[in-house]
Amino acid sequence: MELIKIGAPMGIMYCVEVGFFFALTLIMGSLSSQLLAANQVALQYMGTLMSLIFSIAQAITVRMGHLLGSRDIVSAERACYVGVFLSAFLMIIIGSLYWCIPSTLISIDFDVHNPDNFELVQLATQLLAVSAFFQLFEAMRIALFGALRALKDTRFTLFISIISFWGLALPVGWLLTTRLNLGGTGLWWGMVLGAGFSVLLLFWRFKFKIRNDYAHHFS
Repeated sequence: MELIKIGAPMGIMYCVEVGFFFALTLIMGSLSSQLLAANQVALQYMGTLMSLIFSIAQAITVRMGHLLGSRDIVSAERACYVGVFLSAFLMIIIGSLYWCIPSTLISIDFDVHNPDNFELVQLATQLLAVSAFFQLFEAMRIALFGALRALKDTRFTLFISIISFWGLALPVGWLLTTRLNLGGTGLWWGMVLGAGFSVLLLFWRFKFKIRNDYAHHFS
C-alpha cells in the first residue's frame, strides 16, 4: 500500500505536466504555425536538457534516502541543497548559451540564413531567451521533487504541480498573450511565474518536513 501511496501521486503528476505541455502546444499552434515551430525548438532543448536534471533528482532521492536511513538529518539536508545548487548552476550555463548563441542552436533544426525562416528564427530566439529563466526554476523544482520523494512526500508535489501549471502558469500566460499582446513569449513568462512559485513552496515544504517531522521522529 505504501508503494501505491507514494507512487500514485507521482504518476498523476506526470500526466498533469504532460497535459499542460500538450495544451501549450495546441495554443501555440492556434496562434500561428511559425510560432508552433519556434515553440518546438524551445521544447526540444528543454526536454533534452531536463534529462540531466531528472538524473540529479534521482541521485538526490537515493542519497537522501541512505542518509535518512542512517539518521543523519544534517547531511541529508545538505545533499538536497547541493543537488539544487548543481541543477541551477547547470541551467545558468545552458541559459547563457540561449542568450549568447541562439542562432547556432536554432540552426540545428532550421536554416537561419534562409529569408523564408526569418520570422521563425526571431520567434525561436525570443522563446529561447525566456525559456532560459523557466529552465532555471524548473531545474530547481525537479531537484526539490527528488528531495521530497526521499521524505515520502509526493502528494504535496502533485498539488503544487496542479496549482503552478494549471492554476497559475496557463491563466497568466494566456492573459499576457491575449491582453498584453506578448505572443508566445507571454505563455512562457506565465510558465516562469508558475515554476518560480512552485520552487518557493517546495523549498518551504522541504524545510518544514526535514526540520519538524523527521528531526522530531529521530530525536
